[in-house]
Amino acid sequence: MKYNRIAVAGHLGRDPDDLRYTSGSNPKAVCNASIAVVERRYQDKQTGKWEEKVAWVKLEFWEKRAETLHQLCKKGDNLFIEGRLGMDEWEDKATGKKRQALKIIVEQWQFAQSKSDGENNEPSRGGSGSKRSSNRSSGGRRSSRTETQDDFLGEDEVPF
Repeated sequence: MKYNRIAVAGHLGRDPDDLRYTSGSNPKAVCNASIAVVERRYQDKQTGKWEEKVAWVKLEFWEKRAETLHQLCKKGDNLFIEGRLGMDEWEDKATGKKRQALKIIVEQWQFAQSKSDGENNEPSRGGSGSKRSSNRSSGGRRSSRTETQDDFLGEDEVPF
């Protein structure tokens, strides 16, 4: 059996990249982003504090999903992502060696609840993210978060 599906939840590690379009007679929008996913939680034996090991995952959004993500999302947003694994391949300019990296080609996404929105961190049941109310600046991106002030992330803070 061949099965290529993946689902992750986490926080965007940076604002989504600018939209780019494929060449050809029917150009398609593409947008890249990265998400911080908690790989595991553990208790530090010396301090007793709970720590999280985070994995950073590349995301690739196409067409309407790319346009919606670029318009509505910013660093720190909590998302639930579903898609399939893909592979980026390139040649390292410094060494000339062939390089590869896994990515998720996103097929569906939605905003996930933050802990302030509910008691657990289960995904919201709102659709593909386009139904979330947002305050937008003239550039189309949200200018402020809808979560409480306690959830605010400074520019240099890690989004988890």
